Amino acid sequence: MEPLIRQGVLLGFSGGADSVLLLIFMRHICDLWGSSLSCVHVNHNIRGDAALRDEEFSRQFAKALGVEFISISKDIPTIAKENGLGLEEAARNERYGVFNDIIKERENLGCIAVAHNASDNSETFIFNLLRGSGSRGLKGIPAVRDNIIRPLIYVSKRDILNLLEEGNIPFVTDETNFSCDYSRNYIRAEILPKMSRLTPNVDRAISRAIGNIASDSDYLDGIAADFLEKNLKNSKIDASLLSELHISIFSRVLFKLASSYSSSPEKHHVETIFNLLKSGDNFSYDLPGGVAFYNSYKKCYIAKRKFSSADFERKLSLGYNYIPELNAAIEISRKKTFNSLNVYNFSIQTHISDDIIIEDLYVRVRREADSYRFGGMTRKLKKLFIDHKIPSEIRSLIPIICDSKGIIFPAGFPVRDSAKPSRDSGYWITIYSNEQFKYV
Repeated sequence: MEPLIRQGVLLGFSGGADSVLLLIFMRHICDLWGSSLSCVHVNHNIRGDAALRDEEFSRQFAKALGVEFISISKDIPTIAKENGLGLEEAARNERYGVFNDIIKERENLGCIAVAHNASDNSETFIFNLLRGSGSRGLKGIPAVRDNIIRPLIYVSKRDILNLLEEGNIPFVTDETNFSCDYSRNYIRAEILPKMSRLTPNVDRAISRAIGNIASDSDYLDGIAADFLEKNLKNSKIDASLLSELHISIFSRVLFKLASSYSSSPEKHHVETIFNLLKSGDNFSYDLPGGVAFYNSYKKCYIAKRKFSSADFERKLSLGYNYIPELNAAIEISRKKTFNSLNVYNFSIQTHISDDIIIEDLYVRVRREADSYRFGGMTRKLKKLFIDHKIPSEIRSLIPIICDSKGIIFPAGFPVRDSAKPSRDSGYWITIYSNEQFKYV
């Protein structure tokens, strides 16, 4: 914590008991070490005049200590409604957004101090326990995470209040803290006091449990990190190596890979992917945040889902046809556009018979049991794509050109026997794409 404090501290200051004690403590530490200290108060505009009272108290308290005071107003009810969030989540997101914006602009401030205490950690532990969280959730609130420090995380709420009372130090109280409509308030007001009948110091007991869980979890995280360092090559991992992991290590590997895309897999995602890996088949599996896990020819990776693979049909006509579902374009003309079938991986061109009726042409993506005849044999598209090692995530993105008789050709593959041109005349179909044809 010390190296971060020496870079300068921005303190989140609500005017409540916890943040008042934290401000007094941090002012002493920063004066001692010669570090800059500023505090910021975020008015959430949830509590009307009471919120304005808290803001004014905070301003005067910071002034009395000689600490720079910054006040920011956020319309949390509106923000929560517009983003479909609860008030608590929206307020937390906006608070930390404000903290980070200030830190980025100030060279003399290197870390953010917030006033979470041991009792907050107990509430978080019980809340996550009742949600069925694993060790990641049961590790509680860390004392240091990135540039955020929590100097009071091992101090109980009772001790904080006792210290302020002994020093006759004022603070404000948020009346919403007493409403059991909020889950955390219910845990604080109803559950923790009843637990104190079983142990003299609930916060201390839970803190020990958190420490033990965190120690074990950090060890497993280390094993997962070593695995990734040794086996992640070009953002891909051999499926055989992943399938041999214990699921507790696999879950951490998956979480780490997904975190690069701000995705947070849940237990059912982990278990489903782990079981699919055991089958040895190619597959793709959607994860939160618009990404997917891919196992393509024994190589596994996570990538963004870039295109829609929903079934569709779009009629084609002579000239240029844009296909938004595939982010591609199809040009039909009487003349050859290029001299090669694949130009810089951006286009594929095919020659078809002029017996084909243009008005009957359309494009779609593949469907189950698709097949067509070329080279004197009927071939299933699924087997054709597998034999040519087309990644599973691409197969449903390959344009399939059809007419009333069925498939004429999938992009990059031969034309149906009955659609082959017998002479130089006929139609040239050129399919343009930014990406997917590099696979065919």
